[in-house]
Amino acid sequence: MKRLVAALTIFSLSAIGITFAAGNDLNPVQDFFVGSVDIGSSSLNPQLVLLPGPTGDQGPAGPPGPAGVAGRDGFVGINGQDGEDGLPGAPGEAGLNGRDGTNGRDGVNGAPGAPGAPGAAVVATVVQTGAGQPCSGRGGTKFTDAAGTITYACNGTAGSGGGGSFTATTLPVGDANCVNGGTSFDDGVNPVTYACNGTSVNSNLGMGNVALASCDNDVAIALNNDFNGSSFSIDSIVLSNVSNTCGGSKLVAYIAVKSSGSKKGSSTKYNVGLPADVITCNINSVTVTSGTITVSDATATCKVKRTNASITLAEINAEDIGSNIGLTLSS
Repeated sequence: MKRLVAALTIFSLSAIGITFAAGNDLNPVQDFFVGSVDIGSSSLNPQLVLLPGPTGDQGPAGPPGPAGVAGRDGFVGINGQDGEDGLPGAPGEAGLNGRDGTNGRDGVNGAPGAPGAPGAAVVATVVQTGAGQPCSGRGGTKFTDAAGTITYACNGTAGSGGGGSFTATTLPVGDANCVNGGTSFDDGVNPVTYACNGTSVNSNLGMGNVALASCDNDVAIALNNDFNGSSFSIDSIVLSNVSNTCGGSKLVAYIAVKSSGSKKGSSTKYNVGLPADVITCNINSVTVTSGTITVSDATATCKVKRTNASITLAEINAEDIGSNIGLTLSS
């Protein structure tokens, strides 16, 4: 009975029907499995056949079931093989320049180069005198250089005047114009001039007597020095026993630098050795005070004669000067 109920239930839920067919007989039953049998036959063995009907619509989803138990972690796999290198990346932007490094030491001087070939000589030829000749007919010398440039050194025109005589006379010691002797010069036209000997004094700093024939024939001269703690420099040149008639004159003092030996001073304005330097100190209008004329940085303007560079007496080392100091005094 329970099986029949279960079958009917399935039939009703799945829309499974019982299919049959009948012929013209009164009670024929079409059996799809065993053929056709008369329903009134004594050998009738009824069969219940369930055939599946069409698939029904899917029912609504049921609620999710509880989560299952998490499985255990699997084994760690071995490392795979390294992949091939990727393509090079694009160059990055250039960075800022670093600071310049300190300059290295200067290298040693290279060997001197080979002497150059001698230059072409300048050709000098005599220019003849006479009409139609260069130099306006006065004659001279023609110079042609390697480039073919021509220049002339022409004779000058004849001067006018002149003539007369020039006499140099040695003066003895005690002469009225040169107490220590000297030389007089007479050209027969201009006043006689004198170059008088000085009187040496035992001093390596320069002292003595000179004659300024234009206004005084016996003047004492002294070279005063200043010591700076390590060397002597020139402080002043002092002329004493000077006549007042020398006042207002122009004075030039010539200080000769020694031409040999080692240089003691630090100034680069003058040279010891050759060419020998001479330093001139000028006073345009001297002042005679109590018979004294002082040549100093405060009263005179000094220059190196060779270079015309200005220099002070304080820049001259006393050991760098020669043995002679010259003086001229003119109106």
